[in-house]
Amino acid sequence: MSNVLPLLLVLSLAQAPSLTSSSPRERREAIESKAFLANRDAVPALVEAYRNEPLKDIRSSIIVALGTIRDRSAIPGLAGALQRDYEKDVRLQAIDSLLRLYIPIADDEGFWSFFSRVRGLFSEDPRPLVGVNEYVDQTAREALVVALERDFDPEVRMESAHALGSLRSVDQLPALTEALEGPRNLQATDVRVAIIRAMGVIGSQQA
Repeated sequence: MSNVLPLLLVLSLAQAPSLTSSSPRERREAIESKAFLANRDAVPALVEAYRNEPLKDIRSSIIVALGTIRDRSAIPGLAGALQRDYEKDVRLQAIDSLLRLYIPIADDEGFWSFFSRVRGLFSEDPRPLVGVNEYVDQTAREALVVALERDFDPEVRMESAHALGSLRSVDQLPALTEALEGPRNLQATDVRVAIIRAMGVIGSQQA
């Protein structure tokens, strides 16, 4: 009996889905198994898996998992995805997950329901706001500003502006003003409207 238990343990570990599996289905299962609140220990492995993942949908599910865990050690990984992923939906999901680090929203329908509606609740009006006394890390704010200034897709720029408003990023008002008046958004009416709304939400006389 004493020899059977270690063998069963080894077999169970061998059968557990892996983030590095050659099977996309198993990689998805591994992501889902790690996507629960406060599972901080899973963040480094998920960030590394994102960097090595060729499939857009699985990269997006990793970003969702990081938002579900809601640990701020994920900020550099989420910022990197926002600034460098070549798929628009992944970048939009990174914005959503950054917001979830600061604005807790219950998702009663489960992980894959959350995944299926990219950036869902944060795109609905009125948009959720960070608590008045909640500290928002500078790295997160700056990642959103970079996306607002440089992303080639107007929807990503628009959602970045909305996110800066939701996070009450008063220190980024100069960047919002520059983006509003700059040539990149001259023809992007929705982006300019989002910037103006963000300024209103921030509610500072500097605006």
